[in-house]
Amino acid sequence: MLVRTDDGRANIEAANTTTYSLRRVGRPYTKDYTIYFEQTKDGTPVSPFHDISLYHDKHKGIFNMISRSKSLNPITQDREDDGSLRFNRNIFTYKGYLWNYGALPQLIVIDVNDPLVSKLSDIDDVERYFPGLLDATRDWFRIYKIPEGHDPNDFAFAGMYRSKKYALKIVGEYNDAWKGLVKGKIKPEKVSLDNTTLKDTPGKLDPKKIELPPDEELSPVHLDKKLDDWYFVDRKTWKESP
Repeated sequence: MLVRTDDGRANIEAANTTTYSLRRVGRPYTKDYTIYFEQTKDGTPVSPFHDISLYHDKHKGIFNMISRSKSLNPITQDREDDGSLRFNRNIFTYKGYLWNYGALPQLIVIDVNDPLVSKLSDIDDVERYFPGLLDATRDWFRIYKIPEGHDPNDFAFAGMYRSKKYALKIVGEYNDAWKGLVKGKIKPEKVSLDNTTLKDTPGKLDPKKIELPPDEELSPVHLDKKLDDWYFVDRKTWKESP
């Protein structure tokens, strides 16, 4: 599984020939911080969830990233149920997130720009070229909510990793579900269907009538130093201590 991701550059390449620019609004690490996507050629606002193709190159199994739920699905800071900003605790030996959270749920993917990308064709190759990464990934996803007072997570398939073939099957099923969603055949719940390119869909908007906030390059706010605290989890008893 390969994924083309944004590495912080202003432009993102997707769907082979189309490039997208980022419009940053607000200060990083605040509730207002939002990143919108636009077509580089003409500034047309787009939804990365609906308007950017799932596949960058279907034949090679290269996918584009996905995003969020508000109108046009811009990237925003994660929040807790009470609306406060969400940050993961540092659980020894992991500093924050071990993975690019939410790019393609339930899948192990690698950026096409990684120097080892040509050597990775299935899940067994991950252990061969990145020994320990699969075990660390399973461990992190099991324990990362414990410092917040939750029980350790359980996994389907007894925690065993699945093959590329199985992963592609799941991607296809989710893509079929998305097609039903965007066409109005599935109740959207909290997912915005707003888009600017999908004709004959209930969420199609006229891009000329969309006014995004001006692009800003603001410095991040200072974070609470407690976010640098480390937590230690006893895997035998599933207890944690700061």
